[in-house]
Amino acid sequence: MSGMLSAQSNEVVQQKLKRLALEFRHCHEEDVALPLEHRFGVSLLMAMRPWEIEAFDSFRRPETRKDYPSFSRRGQSG
Repeated sequence: MSGMLSAQSNEVVQQKLKRLALEFRHCHEEDVALPLEHRFGVSLLMAMRPWEIEAFDSFRRPETRKDYPSFSRRGQSG
């Protein structure tokens, strides 16, 4: 998935992801008591980060450069 989010919406989604990770951990902890034949390995991977194709940089007007909170591109600061 991809989209454009405000800082506020990004925070909302980050909090929901944290709650989902907590729920996953709770399910794991409850299921530890079950016999192995009733369980199977599962991984849950979730991540969010600002992202823009670097090739688009050459098309961006200087006044529209994006500065992402708490993130800097490789080799760039800010």
